[in-house]
Amino acid sequence: MKGLQPLVSVITPLYNSEKYIGETIESVIGQTYHNWEMVIVDDCSTDSSADIVEKYSKKDPRIRLIKCEKNFGGPARPRNIGIKNAKGEYIAFLDSDDRWYPEKLFSVKRIFELYPDVDIVYHAELEVSLDGRKKILDYGQVKEPAYEDLLFRGNKLLTSATVVRRDVAIEVGGFSKNMDFNSVEDYDFWLKLARLGSKFYYLNHVLGEYYRGPESLTNKIEYHAQNAFNVYKSHLEQLRAEGKLTGSDFNKFLATREVQKLYNIGRRYHQVNSYQKSRRFFVRAIKRRPLWYKPYYGMLLTLMKIKR
Repeated sequence: MKGLQPLVSVITPLYNSEKYIGETIESVIGQTYHNWEMVIVDDCSTDSSADIVEKYSKKDPRIRLIKCEKNFGGPARPRNIGIKNAKGEYIAFLDSDDRWYPEKLFSVKRIFELYPDVDIVYHAELEVSLDGRKKILDYGQVKEPAYEDLLFRGNKLLTSATVVRRDVAIEVGGFSKNMDFNSVEDYDFWLKLARLGSKFYYLNHVLGEYYRGPESLTNKIEYHAQNAFNVYKSHLEQLRAEGKLTGSDFNKFLATREVQKLYNIGRRYHQVNSYQKSRRFFVRAIKRRPLWYKPYYGMLLTLMKIKR
């Protein structure tokens, strides 16, 4: 009976995650669904991450380690290498500092069985902050048309909470290696899948934990926001080149997203208690769009030092 069950390829990019990778692997080994392989692609780690993986791979042949010859500087290339070497019908992404709950793969596999036209299944996750605070990340169902929903209303998918059919992942060319998209290359990937016409299904259950470590905090906030803006702009440019978007609408949408970017940076700085930096970006958003209430509300909260 096991041979009748589809193989799921778990793809994990690895770089200096010696503190977490063991727990990440254990969460895969502990799945109630057993027909999986785990392809871990090491992007030239300088710590003991690769050694930890090799110990697991010697015990469990389902776990494979691939070592890159040169560091890429982001997860896009390692993920693409993983997709290329995957043997499964489905690709389940799992970052090296996240973990799944035991029923994750069985629950997702069941959705693919029930809805054969679905190409992407994603679910809610529990965000675990550096200080131990926990918050459910629940973004809801992508609405049709999926491309417009994701482009104009923002990303709804988390990489470690998403499983895709391998054939559609290959068809869109995997993840972009454009470094202007680094840290948000997943958003571009979902957009390409949506543009292809892929069907999204949201499973409203918390099936894993997303760790928001120090690299996710203050030193990456502006970088991440700018690169998300770059992805958005790139897709708008493509629509304009195809004649699906006028020049005036292009400028209007871009200006609106620029203000949203400034507000989002302010909001993220507020979440990590960097009140002065937060206010600086709220002020910039207000100058661009004086009648929008959200930056004013954010300013008030930072002045009162009320945590979000």
